Amino acid sequence: MLRKVEEKDIQAAAKVLANAKKEMARKNIPQWMGEYPDELDIVEDIKNWAAYLYEDKGQIVGYAALELNGEPNYNKLYDGTWMETDNDYAVIHRSAIDTAQTGRGLGAKFFEELEIQARKSGKNEIRIDTHEKNLPMRALIAKRKYSPRGTVFVEDGTPRIVYQKFI
Repeated sequence: MLRKVEEKDIQAAAKVLANAKKEMARKNIPQWMGEYPDELDIVEDIKNWAAYLYEDKGQIVGYAALELNGEPNYNKLYDGTWMETDNDYAVIHRSAIDTAQTGRGLGAKFFEELEIQARKSGKNEIRIDTHEKNLPMRALIAKRKYSPRGTVFVEDGTPRIVYQKFI
């Protein structure tokens, strides 16, 4: 079940992200190696009405930001092109499933719920990016039928593969 993050959920959401960061480090995925994302990012997502949790059987198992105002880093696409778009799209950022819950298909269910929420919010397109070495996320993105569109550079100057899906 998808729901908005409340202040009482910040610690649980931060734990999901912290565990994901540890798992990426364990797998030598050079993404989220610093403090980002952390509690401050969750608080900012709450302020922007973008913070979502995914619950399974009453337990918080996922966190993501569903931003409805686009992404400035996506304005400059390298090595590719966007499919026809009106540039009124949603973006999934900071998405993670509790590492103890992997292998249960919860990531795909979480993305499906985020896509439904984006559609309810009037969006007909979602974009997402990830590091080329983040194979688990890339597999999830492919499973949900997002199309790779090229490369973008994020705030720290590192490249990310960016994907697009019409919903």
